Amino acid sequence: MSRLNKIYTKLSQAQPKVRKAKLNKKGKEVKLNVVQEIENSRDFLRDAVSDVAYMVDDYLPQVEKQLFDIRRDLDNFIVNSTGSSIEDAYEQLQDALTLLDDKARDLGIDPDEIYDEFKDAEDDLSNAEGYINQYADMEKEYELVFTLTNLT
Repeated sequence: MSRLNKIYTKLSQAQPKVRKAKLNKKGKEVKLNVVQEIENSRDFLRDAVSDVAYMVDDYLPQVEKQLFDIRRDLDNFIVNSTGSSIEDAYEQLQDALTLLDDKARDLGIDPDEIYDEFKDAEDDLSNAEGYINQYADMEKEYELVFTLTNLT
């Protein structure tokens, strides 16, 4: 008995659910639903393996390096810059201006007579107040940056 006849015999004995394709005795290709399902599943698995290989071997290492570089730059700029000391700088200038103002008043003179940029320094304080608030709200406003870089 030829191999093809054995297959036809077994398929004719199979339950109707398994045998979905028509049998052709002339030797044309016969595909059962289960065979087609296997081929589709293999294609799907190959695509998934390809995606994971790309993610693990190429994409994620590149993103990891970029995020590390971004985190390092943000850390250097946000944490290690003088910007992180804005409140201290503000208080230091405010205390110095208050002391100068008190001493000038004790002498009965205007603070501008001792320090001719006194008003400009007061303007610097006023200007800085908005930035102090922005710095304090930075973590809330740029939540994604702080979350992705673990700066929180």
